[in-house]
Amino acid sequence: YIFGAQLEVGSYATSYIPNFGNSAGATRVADASSQTVPSGIIGQTEGAMYIEIDYTLSTFSSGFSFLYVGEGTYENAIYFTIEPSGIIYGVIWENGTRESLIDMGTLSQGINKIALSYEIGSLVTFLNGVNKGSDTPSALPSPNKIYLGQTGTSTVLQKTNILDVKLYNTRLSNAELQALTK
Repeated sequence: YIFGAQLEVGSYATSYIPNFGNSAGATRVADASSQTVPSGIIGQTEGAMYIEIDYTLSTFSSGFSFLYVGEGTYENAIYFTIEPSGIIYGVIWENGTRESLIDMGTLSQGINKIALSYEIGSLVTFLNGVNKGSDTPSALPSPNKIYLGQTGTSTVLQKTNILDVKLYNTRLSNAELQALTK
């Protein structure tokens, strides 16, 4: 007898879906992860974020952040947000003031590689090997949490496969960002 086996398509195990002989199949709520990290792991004065996703147009009704570093609120955070239309933004908020908002364009369906690199006075974004804009934030938040699949203020989960995530505690150069997102 075999009980509790589950076949996975991806490269990592997800939570168990009890099916108990239901030939129609079963579903579960999407997996989400958050982690409180020690000081210095996330770049407080400079850093870079990278995410690779397999994007499918979704039916969610409001903006959604699939990679977020911050303090659990939008008032102190650095994140990517996507609108229902597929437009993605790189955003920095510090102490309730929006320091940067970069329209990175519309995601294409399929694999997308997205990155931003930041320090005070410099924010740059890349999407699929192309520089999508820069800004000059005058302040940065002190992030202490990482969220994948949702933010600290949202329970909305988007049906997008996250393939890879990288966080750096130093600012990457434009050449490094371009190579990372190609």
